[in-house]
Amino acid sequence: MRTPEQVKWDFVQQWLDKARKDLATGEILLREDFEDYENAGFHAQQAAEKFIKGKPPALLGNSQSLTFAAVVFLAPSTWNKN
Repeated sequence: MRTPEQVKWDFVQQWLDKARKDLATGEILLREDFEDYENAGFHAQQAAEKFIKGKPPALLGNSQSLTFAAVVFLAPSTWNKN
């Protein structure tokens, strides 16, 4: 039988995996053959939300500043350098 901590860990991992997939989708959309900034931004925002959902509530604090921090943390290589 699984412990409550194992169940919580699986929950966290599922949300982080979803966030990574959204981030990867956004990175694909930013390639030169697509350059779809609108949808890449949408997937970056979705990745940030899923990253936050996967974190324990005690770590959240101010959700607006954390959302911004998560986007910056998750996608620094995808920002347009123009």
